[in-house]
Order: sequence, then structure tokens, then C-alpha cells
Amino acid sequence: DDLRAILIRKYGNLMKAWRLLFDPMTRGRVSHTHFMKCCREVGFHGDLKTAWAELTDGHVNRVATIKDLDPEGHLMMLQFHDTLAKHHGTPRDGWFAILRQHSTYGRMSPEAFEEACNDFQFNKQFAKTLFSMLDVNNDKALTIDEWDFMELFGWDMANYTVRNGADSARSLGRASSSRESKAGPEMPTKKGAWQLMASGPDEPGPTKETATIEFQVILTKEEHREYLRRRREAELEKVAAARSPKSAVRSPMAPSKPKTAFASAPTPDPWG
Repeated sequence: DDLRAILIRKYGNLMKAWRLLFDPMTRGRVSHTHFMKCCREVGFHGDLKTAWAELTDGHVNRVATIKDLDPEGHLMMLQFHDTLAKHHGTPRDGWFAILRQHSTYGRMSPEAFEEACNDFQFNKQFAKTLFSMLDVNNDKALTIDEWDFMELFGWDMANYTVRNGADSARSLGRASSSRESKAGPEMPTKKGAWQLMASGPDEPGPTKETATIEFQVILTKEEHREYLRRRREAELEKVAAARSPKSAVRSPMAPSKPKTAFASAPTPDPWG
């Protein structure tokens, strides 16, 4: 069978096959030797040399990337990555923002992710396909941990233009709008908090506003229990310190005691 057909049959899609088989450490690349080993593990009995040459477009001495294995999925991830950046300043801020808005206890369901994609004018099929690529554990939930994988696509954003995004929108499921121009839809751009602090307001005036940084920490159940335990311990320590006798507090009129033994000893008379 074709290698890609074997991978889809075993993992569901090529992006998930990349994450689980070829790149479990999320390095964004796979070597020739590791590729051969992985192909044997999944039962591929074809010509490995030919498969590697096709994967790398004949440049057999380089490493392979996600784009080589799944160019369509790679383009979808770039599309989503770019949209997060346009709406929230950076893709990372965008991912954390939709988790705050659409997740429950830090876990975002397929329905919640579909709603988030709909806010970005992506259609249902796009959201469903993207969710399946990100849900590497098949537990029907996306968390903050998915960012470790999504961050890989930041390396390719320099080569991703607005034109590419507009062209791929029609083929990858971007909802069409009568207001869209040929170069793609105009999206509101929002500066991230760090960008705002570095560059200041867009239109400087006589007064300056202080940027406020808002963040949310997403914890697992075990981490949340540990946080509550440590918080209770800290509160008990404060209560105990408040109840202890305040012997160290002195009256401002009381004579001060010498700080050291040398200060209290009489000064010898050198002529005596």
C-alpha cells in the first residue's frame, strides 16, 4: 500500500501520524534513519529509498518536515495560526484567548472549538478537520498543551503571505463573504499586551495610558489541589505569625540596648 494510506488507516490523519510516529518529541523534523525505522514499525513494505526521495522531493540529504508529509494539513495550520495572530496580536495570545473563552476547566470540546472557529469565519468542516489534527490523544478535548505543537508553525509564518491565506481559504473551508476582497478578508488587528507596552498607543497624545496585562493560569485537577493546599498553609502561617507575642516591638522612648558585646564594654584608658 501507499505509505500515506497506511498512516491514515492507522492514525486517522497524516498530522496525527506525524506527531505520534515520526516526531513524538515535537522537534518539527525527522531524519532519514528515523523515517526508515518508523516505516517498518507501521508495516510499510514498499521501497523505502523511493518513499524518502518522494517525501523530500529528491533532496535526499535533508531532513523531512510536516509540510513534506501533509502539505494540505500544514496549510490549514498556517491559516489558523495566521488568523490567531491577526485577531490577538500573536498566535500564542490567540490560542490562550480562545481557551479562556471556550474551554471548561482548561479543556475545549469539539463543539466549543467549532464555535471558536465560527468566530473566525471558518466553517464546520474546517473546524472538525483541524480538531482531529490537534486531538492527538483522541480524548475529544484540546488543552493548553496543544500550543507546544502549534508553535512549530511559527517558523513557517515568514513564508506565509496574505495571498496564500486568501487562496487557501476557498479550498480549505474559509466561510465566504460578499465583503471579502481578492486579497482576502480584512480582519481586526489587536495588539498583544507586550507589544502595546513596547510600542505604546497607535496615536500618541498628551496623556499616556498604562497597559494592563491579563493572563489566566490553566491547571489540572492535581495541580489545583496542590495550589489550594499551599495557599491554606500560607494563610495558617500568617495567622500564627499574627498571634505570636510582639516582643520585638519597642517603645520609641525606651533606651536602646547595645547591639554587640563590644559596644557595652568600657573603653580602656591608654594612660592609666
